[in-house]
Amino acid sequence: MAALSDRPAKIALGFLLAGSCAGCDNSPSRIEPPEFDPAAGSAAVTAFDTNKDGRISGDELLQSPALKSALARVDSDGDRAITAAEISRRIGQWRDSQVGRMPVACKVLLDGDPLVGAKVVFDPVSFLGPAMKPAVGTTGVDGTAVMSLAAEDLDDPRYPGVACGWYTIRVTSGDRPIPETYNVNSTLGCEVASDAVWASEGLRVVLKTKRTPKRPEGDE
Repeated sequence: MAALSDRPAKIALGFLLAGSCAGCDNSPSRIEPPEFDPAAGSAAVTAFDTNKDGRISGDELLQSPALKSALARVDSDGDRAITAAEISRRIGQWRDSQVGRMPVACKVLLDGDPLVGAKVVFDPVSFLGPAMKPAVGTTGVDGTAVMSLAAEDLDDPRYPGVACGWYTIRVTSGDRPIPETYNVNSTLGCEVASDAVWASEGLRVVLKTKRTPKRPEGDE
């Protein structure tokens, strides 16, 4: 099992806004968000709506850990389902925020302890389009990885960060074995956005290899 917690150790974060640095010394003239596929909403529904009711809901959400993790933000009418229109609306909110990239600190715990030397990859969901690029990071001694696009995908390597979007999280390597459910067949996902519940503090990813034993009936 795994959990994405919204109460990690605090970290100072800032945003690189589209157009916000124009004219600043030694700053990029413009940090633009990627071009999202205008048909992203319908592409997602086509991919995951197996019962063809026009929504992604229930077990269908398990096919996209990234969307499932962001259900509360995307599901604007509270029906526990995601439609193409709701996906388009959320993408519009990313654009309106004018955040070109944002730093993301991802703290990884395995069975309660920091996972050291782990490679963390944020794989963007394919329906957002080919302009979206993965973000990568390596955990340090406290289990924290600072995520960013690879240098070759940055318009200016002095300003790392991650574009707003939905990502599958994959954790590999590290100083201890990691179950495939967190890498090859990852069930982890997140939304990167300026108003994500973890945005002011950083993202915590909790991995487990041990099952919590059930209490005997009547045991207190």
